[in-house]
Amino acid sequence: YSVVIGSNDSTPPAIVAQVTGTVGTNGWYRGNVVVEWSVTDAESQVTTSTGCGPLVVSVETAGQLITCQATSAGGTASQSVTIKLDKTAPTAQPAVSNVRPLLNEVITIQANGVDALSGVASEVCGTTATDSVSLLVKRVNCTVTDDAGNSVVRQTAYRVVYGFQGFTDTVLNPGFWNAAGLNQPITFKFKVLDANGDPVTGIPSAAFASTAVACPARVSNTAPVSVEAHGFVDLGNGDYEFTWVSPASASCLRLVLELGDGSVNYRAQFKFQ
Repeated sequence: YSVVIGSNDSTPPAIVAQVTGTVGTNGWYRGNVVVEWSVTDAESQVTTSTGCGPLVVSVETAGQLITCQATSAGGTASQSVTIKLDKTAPTAQPAVSNVRPLLNEVITIQANGVDALSGVASEVCGTTATDSVSLLVKRVNCTVTDDAGNSVVRQTAYRVVYGFQGFTDTVLNPGFWNAAGLNQPITFKFKVLDANGDPVTGIPSAAFASTAVACPARVSNTAPVSVEAHGFVDLGNGDYEFTWVSPASASCLRLVLELGDGSVNYRAQFKFQ
């Protein structure tokens, strides 16, 4: 003989998901995710279950649906979780509107962030304006963060220079050749402005760097012998002059005026005789 005892279970199993992993932001995870399930029924035995074993999500996904379904005498129940996984930081390619801005020129810096999965949530760069305090190279960090909380920092740089107006009066600028004698004093006159066209005063010093170059077939200008005192003079209102003495022996030189801003564009070419 056998006796079958009926069940008074009227409720299906209770299913609870247990999700562990590196939690990001906005519902995303930033590292591998482990999904486990707790399946219980206090009134009868769980007879079948599907998809309720432990699962590791390691492949990036914009939304993977994971479902656990279980049956007891009380019926069938199911629960689902959606895992969003982005383990990759965004990319950034900062760009400066002008990599050689003039003194006091306002520039913009864009981080140019890209994230193919969760998308860019924010991008921030440091200071975006030049100043009159420090010249030379300025470096700026740009940070791009994606919706999952991954971030990347990339650096860009720009060089602040003077608004040099070129040599005037007795010396011609690049594209032309000047003639002068050896051991001859030559006065270079020039004007310096900022990005707004305002005079730049108070430049403390100047010097010439020279490089030997091939001589031209002809010259366009002959620089007169200067009677000015040797050295650098601030004439005010952004006007300067620098009286330089040519070498005792040389054929042809390219001169670069150094004003402390790192520019190599303040040039003149000379043939000595």
